[in-house]
Amino acid sequence: MIPLSRKPSGVQGRGRLWFFLAGGGLLLLAALLCFGRNVDILSLRPRKIQERILHREGKTLLVGRFRLKVNLPLNPWTTVHYAIPWDKDNNRPLPSASQICFWPPYDNEISSLRAGLYPRHLDFCQRFGWTVFTLGIDTPYSQGYTPEGYPSYVTAAGGWFPVFLAIPQILRQRHGLAKEKLVLASSSSGGTLAQNLCLTYPQEILAAAWCGSGALLPLSREYPPVLATSVWGDMAGVSAVQEYQALAKDGECPGKIWTALGPPQSVELPQRHAPSEELLALMQDFLWEATQQKERLAQGEGLSPSQEFLQTWRWFPQEELLDKPWNSPEPQLIPWSACPQEAQDWVFYFPGQPPQWDTEYEDTLYWLGKCGMRAFLCLGTPKNLESWKTTLSQLLTSPKHPPRHLLFLGRDSGADLAWTLQKEFDPSWKIRLCALEPNLPPHLLAQDAHADQAFYYHHPLLNTPTHPSFHFPESPWDENRTAWLQFLEEICVELIENK
Repeated sequence: MIPLSRKPSGVQGRGRLWFFLAGGGLLLLAALLCFGRNVDILSLRPRKIQERILHREGKTLLVGRFRLKVNLPLNPWTTVHYAIPWDKDNNRPLPSASQICFWPPYDNEISSLRAGLYPRHLDFCQRFGWTVFTLGIDTPYSQGYTPEGYPSYVTAAGGWFPVFLAIPQILRQRHGLAKEKLVLASSSSGGTLAQNLCLTYPQEILAAAWCGSGALLPLSREYPPVLATSVWGDMAGVSAVQEYQALAKDGECPGKIWTALGPPQSVELPQRHAPSEELLALMQDFLWEATQQKERLAQGEGLSPSQEFLQTWRWFPQEELLDKPWNSPEPQLIPWSACPQEAQDWVFYFPGQPPQWDTEYEDTLYWLGKCGMRAFLCLGTPKNLESWKTTLSQLLTSPKHPPRHLLFLGRDSGADLAWTLQKEFDPSWKIRLCALEPNLPPHLLAQDAHADQAFYYHHPLLNTPTHPSFHFPESPWDENRTAWLQFLEEICVELIENK
């Protein structure tokens, strides 16, 4: 019988023992490092905190920023920007600061955020006394995966959603804020992110408002109330708003989905995408209404806004006027619903046919309404003037209190129609005519021009008869929408002053 061999207990055996111990130690160290790294990601400890006091229009704000190590695709770090309404006497946040508003960033906003928060962010602090924050993200926007193959930051797969929810907790712990549900406000791809947050964390979100998001997500009565807005002329945003209008009208989402279309940030920008101050204010009003109905919304009910909000909201049309048939064989008198219905100064706007500028209708009628006029868009190409006269006469004689002053505003071929119609009506109507670039020859206009008529041209015409009714503005009208709106304001002010 051959005895079993035994392992030597000398130097060779001890070496193997130390080898196994060292290897186990390295594995344990690696595990601890990985564990420590995961803890760092999950805890998201703020680094390089910078805070300062900012006095803005009589209000005191604590404006700050800090860095977070997130280790997400293309974003090893991110910078969080925030503002907190501050009680300078007691050196602490105001009680209202517990309401936190998150502004989800839009695509490529990280470069401009390096300078800090925008005025639109600070407005929430100043107007309502809320805390507001946003952050910079380098991952590009996409509905699914980015061209680099990374999940989009606007979806839960992108890995950013836990970061978004951790930031309010950091602010609460650092400054002693009470826990409240978040409100969301954003635009463009940030609006898509806001929608996805509502779908992912419906119990954490009180309400959301956005502008210009072309995404259409399956919102329903189970989710927080939302306000979907767009700038008219932004085809993707308008299309999404129209889809949400259909959802809101189907009776299954009472008070949950609200929509509006409004003017752009600037009428001169070729890309009509950024929201105007009016739309931003409407978004603020909507979120304020939500914070006043926390108990109702906690029960899953929709928003039941105040009459004050409804009055503001009605200034923004719920359907796009560009869908109207400008070449209809019958006269089309389309009222701008947002205009004050009790106004006794009426404007009939005859645009050029076909429309010269994209969204000219909306810009013009919205501005006229803001000037206190009741405006009507006049479209159609009837074969004779009698149909125009009949349609206009029926409208003018129908209200209990007929209009006191009438303004026929025409542009290009619409100016010719306005000029002809003004001559056809009974002089007792006292119609004021303002025509921009009429196609009729100046000498013909001059033969019958009088004090209630004004003709505006881009540039002085050769051999134009000297007449006070002919005007040549210093700034050209070509593709200059700001000059057009200034012109509207001037004639409205002049009309009101001459009452």
